Amino acid sequence: MNVSLFRSWNPSDGMMKYIPNGHVLKPAEYFITSNDEILVCNFFKQSVVRNVTHTESFFEYSKAQTIVSIVGSLLSLIAVILTFLTYALFASLRNRASRLIMNLIGAIFLGQFLLLFGGNENENACTTIAVLAHYAWLAAFAWMNALAFDLNRTFGNTDNLQKVNEGMSMFLYMIYAWGSPFLIVIPCLVLHFCQCTQVNFKYGSVSACWISDGTANLLTFGVPAAIFLLFNAILFGHTVAGIRSTKRATARLHQDTSTLKRTTKELLIYIKIASLMGFTWIFGYVAAFTGIEALWYIFIILNSLQGVFIFISFICNRRVGLLWSEKLKLSGPKAAQKSSTSGKTYRHRAAYAPGTRMTGYCSSMQSDLQQDGSDQPLKEEMKV
Repeated sequence: MNVSLFRSWNPSDGMMKYIPNGHVLKPAEYFITSNDEILVCNFFKQSVVRNVTHTESFFEYSKAQTIVSIVGSLLSLIAVILTFLTYALFASLRNRASRLIMNLIGAIFLGQFLLLFGGNENENACTTIAVLAHYAWLAAFAWMNALAFDLNRTFGNTDNLQKVNEGMSMFLYMIYAWGSPFLIVIPCLVLHFCQCTQVNFKYGSVSACWISDGTANLLTFGVPAAIFLLFNAILFGHTVAGIRSTKRATARLHQDTSTLKRTTKELLIYIKIASLMGFTWIFGYVAAFTGIEALWYIFIILNSLQGVFIFISFICNRRVGLLWSEKLKLSGPKAAQKSSTSGKTYRHRAAYAPGTRMTGYCSSMQSDLQQDGSDQPLKEEMKV
């Protein structure tokens, strides 16, 4: 085999790595000839002519796709930082909903940062980055699932209302979302280090600090992520049905508002909710199994910008703008006070209105839920 297909992996031990599939060779497993060829012990798949390498991939980008992914991820990281900073600075914005979002974007930030800036020059460092990235993305999907459940509990059920201990709910969410990825990552670490089975699993390769084998990647990341997405889709459908039921019940109160305006506002609500549930990954699955180039670009653009979509959906509104204006001294204190007390007034009315159930999603989406020209509080618009 040509020496260009190999690179030194650990010079002190004389170990070499076969670039196409990341297989690491010990000194006893290869011999360098005088004509720039390497003789290797036959661990590759046999063909009748010569030894060839059989590799599989699940998500694999071209050079152009990688550039698009890098640009989108950089924008997403900036948006995630701004979103987290906004929730951290303004106490009036913090509630169970915003804390769930903060945890989600924290996992997204860690996953995107590691895949974007994690190098693969050192084997141990690459393995560490791959493990952390695997954990971070599984945690991100778990937080999407927690948000889907919480949204469904808030908007999807119009019966059997019960008071919920928010502190206990948040504690359980954190155990579930930060803890469940360990159920997958720990067995993967055992497979990586023990090399005691026939399973071809390894963290880190020459091409990326991620799961090296395509089939292993599909089974230990693709399948769990698909299960999360399936449950998110079911919960999303139930949530949409609940919101539509509520909107129909309140449409009689606002007959002066056109059907188009009501439909537009309702659509904005669904888009905001969908931005939290990871549905952009569906394009990645379809692209991986069909090989359609256009779908890859749609997936890369939408998925790499996930932090941007969350920022636009939950931070880009008038209330947050007024809070930042006051923080940066761009407007008088009365404007920010009006914004802050306005949010508190809505929450107060909702909390004490009979037969209502409100959380922080309402303050994030209150401009969408209220009809134009109506002075009715959220309790009327989202009465459940």
